[in-house]
Amino acid sequence: GRKSDQQNFYTQQMAFIFEPIKDWTINVEGNLVTSYQNTHSVILPIYNHDVNGDSYAASWSGSYAPGYSSVSDYNYKQDYFATNIYSNYIKSWGDHNFSFLAGFNAELKKYKTDSGYGEDLISSSTPYLSQTQSNFTAGGGTAEYSVAGFFGRINYNYKERYLLELNGRYDGSSRFVRGKRWGFFPSMSIGWNIAKEDFFQNWTKIFTTLKPRFSVGQLGNQSTSNWYPFYQTMSTGSQSGKWLVDGAKTNTAYMPGIVSNSLTWETIESWNWGLDWALLNNRLTGSFDTYIRYTKDMVGPAPTLASVLGTSAPSVNNCNLKSNGWELEVSWRDHIRDFSYGVKLVLSDYTTKVTKY
Repeated sequence: GRKSDQQNFYTQQMAFIFEPIKDWTINVEGNLVTSYQNTHSVILPIYNHDVNGDSYAASWSGSYAPGYSSVSDYNYKQDYFATNIYSNYIKSWGDHNFSFLAGFNAELKKYKTDSGYGEDLISSSTPYLSQTQSNFTAGGGTAEYSVAGFFGRINYNYKERYLLELNGRYDGSSRFVRGKRWGFFPSMSIGWNIAKEDFFQNWTKIFTTLKPRFSVGQLGNQSTSNWYPFYQTMSTGSQSGKWLVDGAKTNTAYMPGIVSNSLTWETIESWNWGLDWALLNNRLTGSFDTYIRYTKDMVGPAPTLASVLGTSAPSVNNCNLKSNGWELEVSWRDHIRDFSYGVKLVLSDYTTKVTKY
């Protein structure tokens, strides 16, 4: 037999940038990715010959009956849309430098599948589903999900010495029910570039950057690969029952499991303290970070319920997690005439603990 698999990807991108006034830009971006996949599998009969030279159908590695043949087709189509619309304004008043950013982004993914299977080909020279004669089955489905978010950012620096950044995101996901769909996730960071201070000028031949910094912020995690975790689904079967009715097996449907209507975003909160440095004309650079990360409302193993319930319990936001760690990175970059080289060392350690379940 044979199996062929073909995949095609088409990507379109378009962007517009407008500048209504000086230092104010508006960006509009659109992306579309379409992908197709077709898998065609055929198993054909094989033959042996007796002592008289006459052919007869043989079994294939003992896995199939003599003369067995089948065809399987699978088709998949996916469309992915992404849109980003954002505006940026940069302005300086003396030594005070500001940057303002606000925008919106959205993503939509849709897919559709079709599949078919049949056995007993009329002819090995026409290996198509329409030429099968028995055990024909068909399947397929369609699904989609979307996310959307509004975001904003403010940056400020004074003479590149004192640095401040404020961020905020308001994200929504179709994977959660109404009332649990949206979440707000803020963050902020501050830094101080000591190397830019007047009292540090005697050291600028050695240090070009010496910046302690601090940041704290939250991000949302959808925490599930299920596109419809809030829908009860019933699995069905065609002629898969154990009883005969009018000489045929019955179709079946199975009771759905329980779903949670309170499932929502996980919130990842990070506290970070760090130091960046650059010495010897930026040849020696490095950073040190220590952090605490909290994962709040984490989706953990489903709670254990009495077996009399008769089905499995749904996943819920029932965990908190805490991670402590640090990371050191040191780099050396230099050149000898036309020969450039670099060395980097990274060392890190962390511990993680479930604090609530």
